[in-house]
Amino acid sequence: MNKEEWIAFQERDLEEKINEIVNSVSSKKIIVAGPGTGKTHVFKLILEKSNTKQNLVISFINRLINDLEYKLKDYAKVVTFHKFCIHIFYTQFPGWEIITCLNKIISSDLNIDENTFDELFHKINVTDKRFKAFMERSSYYKAASFNDSIYRVWKKALDNPEIISNFENILIDEFQDFSELEVAFIHQLEEHGKVLIVGDDDQAIYQSKFDLGKSLRTLYNCGSYTKFTLPYCHRCPKVIVNAVNDIIKNAQLQNNFKDRIQKEFIAYEPSTQELNKNYPKLLVYNMASIDATATFLNHYIELIITSGLNRNNNNNDPLILIIGSKQYYNYLINNLSDTSKYIKPRSNEENEDLKISKGYELLMKDNKSNLGWRIVLNNDKLGLQSYEEIIKESLNGKNIVDILPAVYKTKHLELLALLSNKNMSLEENDKLKSVINNILDKELSDEIISHFIDKNISTSENSNISYPVHFVTYQGAKGLEADYVFIVGVNDGVIPSNPSDIKDFEICKFIVALTRTRKKCIIMPINNVYGKNKKPSVFLTWINKNKVKSYYMNKAFIDSRIQSRDSDFMKLLNH
Repeated sequence: MNKEEWIAFQERDLEEKINEIVNSVSSKKIIVAGPGTGKTHVFKLILEKSNTKQNLVISFINRLINDLEYKLKDYAKVVTFHKFCIHIFYTQFPGWEIITCLNKIISSDLNIDENTFDELFHKINVTDKRFKAFMERSSYYKAASFNDSIYRVWKKALDNPEIISNFENILIDEFQDFSELEVAFIHQLEEHGKVLIVGDDDQAIYQSKFDLGKSLRTLYNCGSYTKFTLPYCHRCPKVIVNAVNDIIKNAQLQNNFKDRIQKEFIAYEPSTQELNKNYPKLLVYNMASIDATATFLNHYIELIITSGLNRNNNNNDPLILIIGSKQYYNYLINNLSDTSKYIKPRSNEENEDLKISKGYELLMKDNKSNLGWRIVLNNDKLGLQSYEEIIKESLNGKNIVDILPAVYKTKHLELLALLSNKNMSLEENDKLKSVINNILDKELSDEIISHFIDKNISTSENSNISYPVHFVTYQGAKGLEADYVFIVGVNDGVIPSNPSDIKDFEICKFIVALTRTRKKCIIMPINNVYGKNKKPSVFLTWINKNKVKSYYMNKAFIDSRIQSRDSDFMKLLNH
């Protein structure tokens, strides 16, 4: 068929596929579809048809939830999976805390690697003695981690399903990102409404979940769910869609993706004709060094931001997305001097729940809180022998407050009493600061003063700034899309880490990075990183050469062409 006939066919075919999903009376439906294929649009049509707000939409990623809530809040409760579970947890475990540092605290108490606990919970390995030890210690602290809270709610719901509300429709996105534990909970939701599950095993990249699309494939093939597909990508230019198909084809020739769910992924040309004309090639810029990479990005970002190429952005998606491994982040950020003001700052990775101020907050609610005193102990250190003795006795069930040295306990209780006075004058605040400084070392006193006394003053004025450029890892790219995508450091040894032993999730990471693209994607292998020579990623050889346009650049070349405003180079920037 000719182009006009092909476009007309796509329009009819897509409408038929959407109507088939929306009009299905099946109580269990599954859609396996690639990125940018209109899943949110289908969600909205289903929810509109339900004619009730008693619907639930769940996803794993906060960024996706923000977008889904913006579009679907009038039709459904839209939450992350964890938030949904946490709400139920607090109704079933009154007086308990959900705290992010619990794994670290219990691992220290039991002398067990903290990562062990996530694996045990994700795999529901309840017979392991370390699992049982964690649960006992969790109960001692009257606290739960994220995974612990999911497990406890799931177990409660098995015996008391009424603790979960009923819904007309339960729509679950990004199913390939859920672990075995989370999938078990989702199966429990099948008793509480009509379920639609959406996922794509080509985007299964979370190693830490120990699933990587296995549960999605099992569900797809189990026979109890009605299967549907959405093959047409509305987001990406055709060259990106075709590149992804090349990668999948060659991955399977290399004996990867053996269990992959076979699905079509097709560029939807009725809405991308202009896009395909303007961005016909996948660009590979072979950078001589990491210095050259920083220089190029500096110029290119400035060009995009200042030349009117920005777009009307209603959902806070970035205009520019730089994707790369963590090893490049600090160097590039420090060397993007001209454009750093446009780049979203990296989030603070420090665990706030481990700070002494969190322990004090818990002790203000209950001055006998085992968790509160344990966090204080973690910050205001005792001698090693005294500390180990306290932990040992607490493992035998004694409350920490009853086995602390009297002087230590009195010191903190007196400070807590002083901090509990909420109506102090500025003069009284200054006196209190002096008292705190005299009792605790500088780091702890600064933390307590900042949190309890100067908290209102120290709130950030920049918390609502929208940054046009985001620099993220491959995992951090999930849930994002941008007009301009730069994939930095696409080299063997990075992605994939070992070209002679390629893992499926590494291929998925590259697919995720490519499919963030709304307009233009530039792949940037780096020939020399910190003095070490690198080869471009083997993944680039999997893409049809006719779809790729390659260039080589070093720092001197970039600088000279920018300074001279070389017309050919400027055309390259605007390509």
